Amino acid sequence: MPLDQLSLDPRLPLTSGNSRAYQRYAYPHRQRVAYDAGKSPLSQLEFFDVLFHDISREGFSFYTDAMPAGNQVVAELGRGPQTIYVRGKIQHVTPAVRNDEATIVVGCLFTGRL
Repeated sequence: MPLDQLSLDPRLPLTSGNSRAYQRYAYPHRQRVAYDAGKSPLSQLEFFDVLFHDISREGFSFYTDAMPAGNQVVAELGRGPQTIYVRGKIQHVTPAVRNDEATIVVGCLFTGRL
């Protein structure tokens, strides 16, 4: 989808602004996420790979090509025995350009660890 169409998409929620209390760190790593209403066990979630954008003590953001399916996400962070699962509430969906391609940055606030 061209960026000019994406930025006018009425389904995009308003961004929450830049009122972060903690420093964000670049985190350009592939991780897995799943959209969830907050009640599904991990075994029932449909995880998919995304490229993370950044991470902080209060949340994280990642790139995606599609609008989020819901307003909550579970992220699988790390690999192997070091893997942890965290829940996040989507705070903003923002059009972006990465490698000359239109994309979406989904910003999430940590709401808990599973």
